Formats: sequence, C-alpha cells, structure tokens
Amino acid sequence: MNAVEVCLLVLAAAPFIAYPWLVAKPKANLNMDSDARASENVGLFKEQSRHFEQQLAAGEISRGHHSHLLSEAEQLLLQNTASSLHKQTLDGGKWMMPILLVLVIVATFWLYAAMGAAEDEKIFQLLTERADGKASAEITANRTASIVSRLEQRVLERPDNIYYWMLLGQFASDNVEMIRAAKYYRRAVDLDPENGQLLAQYAQALFFADKNQLTERVSRAISRAYLVDSENRVVLGLKGIEAFSQRQLTAAIDYWKRAQRGINVNGIESRSLQAGIDRAERESLRDAERTALISRPDRLLDSRLGNNQDAAGDRPVALRIALSIDPKIIYSTEQVVFIAIVDPDGSPMPIAARKLSVGELPLRLQLSDRDSLVGSRLLSSFSRVRVIARLSGNGSAMPQSGDWEVRSSVLELHSQKAELALQISVKRP
Repeated sequence: MNAVEVCLLVLAAAPFIAYPWLVAKPKANLNMDSDARASENVGLFKEQSRHFEQQLAAGEISRGHHSHLLSEAEQLLLQNTASSLHKQTLDGGKWMMPILLVLVIVATFWLYAAMGAAEDEKIFQLLTERADGKASAEITANRTASIVSRLEQRVLERPDNIYYWMLLGQFASDNVEMIRAAKYYRRAVDLDPENGQLLAQYAQALFFADKNQLTERVSRAISRAYLVDSENRVVLGLKGIEAFSQRQLTAAIDYWKRAQRGINVNGIESRSLQAGIDRAERESLRDAERTALISRPDRLLDSRLGNNQDAAGDRPVALRIALSIDPKIIYSTEQVVFIAIVDPDGSPMPIAARKLSVGELPLRLQLSDRDSLVGSRLLSSFSRVRVIARLSGNGSAMPQSGDWEVRSSVLELHSQKAELALQISVKRP
C-alpha cells in the first residue's frame, strides 16, 4: 500500500468522523429553545408567587411559611435556568471537526510508517524494476545496491522475514561475496531448518566461502542437506565433489549422474557435471590399471582385451531392504519416511540414509556407500550396523515424539546376504 492509497482511505473515513456534527441541530435553534424554556420558567415562578401572596392575604399560611415557599420557588427557578444554560454551552463544537480530521490523518501516516509495509512496497518496486531487464548495466547496479541496502536495514527491523535473508544470500552470491552469502543463508536456515533448497544453498555458499575446500563445517552442511533432500541437484553435485576428493570415484560418478536427471543435456550445468563424470571415469580406469599391474601384470592385458574383472576383487557392500508400513497406521500421502543405517556401538549420526515418500511404500531398495552421509564414514567400513526406518509426522529429519518407526536387530553387514524385511509399526513415546 502506497501513500496515495493511504490518503484515499483517510478521505473515505472523513465522512464518518464528520457525521455527528453534520446531523446535529443548528445552534440558533438550540438558543431559541433555551430562551423559550427560560421564559416559561420565569412565568411559572411569577404565577406561584401570586398564588403564595393570595394564600398569605387570606390567612391560609403564615408569613414564615410564605417566605419558605417563595425561597424554594426561587431556587427551583435558578436550577432550571442553569440547566438550560449548561445544555446550551455543550451544544455545537463544530470547530473540533477539522482538528480531529487533521489528527486522524497525521496519526494514520505515523502508524503506517511505524507498523505498515511502506518499505516492503518500495523493495518490491525496486525488485520489479530490476527484473525488467530493460535498464542499462549501471542503472541495474545502482538498483541492486539500493535493494541490498534496504534489505539489510529491513532484516534488522523484521529478522523473521526468511524471504529477505534468501534475497541477501542470492545478491551476495551474485557478487561473489561468499562469506556474506553463507552468513545470510545460515540465518534463513535457522528460520526453516527443514527446507532442503535452503540447506543446499547454504552448503554451497560455505563450500565457496572456504575456498572450495571440504572443511568439517562444509561436510556437516552437505550431510544435513542430503539427509533432508537426497535428490537436490546442488547437494548431489557437492556429494560428488566430496566423494571424488575421497577417491570414491564410483560414488562420485553416481552422484553426478543423479544430478543430471531432468535437466537439459546441452545446458551449462549438465556439461559441467559431465566433465566431472568423464574425469572420474578416467581416474577410475587409471586406478584399475595401476592395481592390476601391481597385483598381476597379466590382468592388465586381459582387461584391455575385454576380459575385464573387478580390480578390487570384491563387490561393494550393499544392504537390500524390503520396507513396508503397518496398514493399521493412519497417515497422509504427503508424509515422508527416513531410512537410516547407524552404528549400534557408536555415534547416533546415520552412516547412510535416504528420504522417501510414504506413497512409495511398500518398496524394495538398496543402501550402499553412495548413500553415505560423510565421505570419511563409508558404509563398507562398518561390520555391525542397525537399520532404522521412521515415518515422520512433520517432515523433520530429527525424530519426534509420536512418529512411527521400526528398528532392526544388530546386523553383521558383510555376512548379510538375504533381503532385510522391515515394517514400520511402533509409535515413539
């Protein structure tokens, strides 16, 4: 709402403020009515005085009684006259109407400036003009600077506005100010900790802020984002980088191929991911050839002739699970299921995890190293594990009271050959 609209609202309210004065009787009429009542009171007093005189002359009342009755009549006359004058004084007051209108206008604008959305309206206007794309680069830069300045001031006044924190993060990223971008996205994540897209943007900003290094805080942010949304392209790209840095080349290729799904194969993003996939495949081939040459030189020749075998020998560890939900449980199709593999003897932080839609159940799935949340904690490096599947009531990755879940017994991972059957049926206290 802008200033013109506020003015129109105040003008629309003006007739309601003026109404009491407009419908009031004219002052002249009120004065005439007061004079008439005063004359009647005086005439009544004179008539009573004559009556008292007649009674005194006829000897019906004494002189003292006569004086008392006359005194009471005089007091009654004075009271009636004073009441009439008082009413006359209270009538009118039209001079107050313009003063009240001015006060209403001033108060309206002051309250709107203090509590309204005038500044939000201006920010929206600037964003619309900037998105138009018809202005020169210099004008666009000036508008962007003005928007950022206003946003920084506005988030101090309204720190719970998640949209403004996101905008500040985007503008900082566009300006390659990644430390500031990470700070802004962190504030947005604090307001909505289960927003997968925000978590992905925060993890990416942290990665760039730490000079493309997979520091501990970057790894934590990536793991958290992956646990909430394991299909986010930004998160999958970061997981691929993390896996590649740990020389988990097969997992890196898998992450990057998943990130390519649903995007234009000729786009910049897809070509960038493909470049990473090609590099990981070349590195994987070199590693396989190097391993074959060291262990059995003749295997290198076999692989080049087409008799290729797994250079590492064993197949990667994978846990096959058949997951279902008790039909007695009432749930919404919008709810989500988190399935996690944890260390029964160590930290409760999941080793590997995946987020599913409850509508997908019953489902057969397989969890392996590619589902590991942290590159330094691969599923294949554990011998004893436990599987937990949880139907979340509010979509949170953190367990809540009232969620439904199932917990497996402790499994010997490397000797687990059969499919593990789990049914969600137990309510958390």
